[in-house]
Amino acid sequence: MTGGLAAAARRARSGRLRRSDSGASSIELLFYTPMLMFVIFITVQFALFYLGHQVVSSTAREAARVLRTGGTPAQAQQQAIDYAKKIGNGLVTDVVIQQQAAPALTVRVEVTAKPLSLVPIPQLENISAVSQGPVEQFRPDN
Repeated sequence: MTGGLAAAARRARSGRLRRSDSGASSIELLFYTPMLMFVIFITVQFALFYLGHQVVSSTAREAARVLRTGGTPAQAQQQAIDYAKKIGNGLVTDVVIQQQAAPALTVRVEVTAKPLSLVPIPQLENISAVSQGPVEQFRPDN
């Protein structure tokens, strides 16, 4: 019978160990869920920042294209605003287009905007892009 008592003691100890682990998954879930949500939000925020940067960069190129091909500054401003609304579609707000003086026969446009934000990150408050290039001119063949 000594063997039977030892087996009963082992079963009692293993039952106590099993009972002491109950609720461990809930505690782990409680600790890991906020960290997982934070990582997901940060990943989405950087994706939104990247997409916003693409919008601002494309808007700067579009405004510079209008100026390089003989458009007026007012036309370039309007085209850039329309373009940002068309392709940005809520990804960027407060779009500011600055046409800066550059050396002769050169166009320089700087566009700044605020990206869509899920998580406030101070370093990602503004997006800026610059496009610069020569003014196109007709040169007849000799």
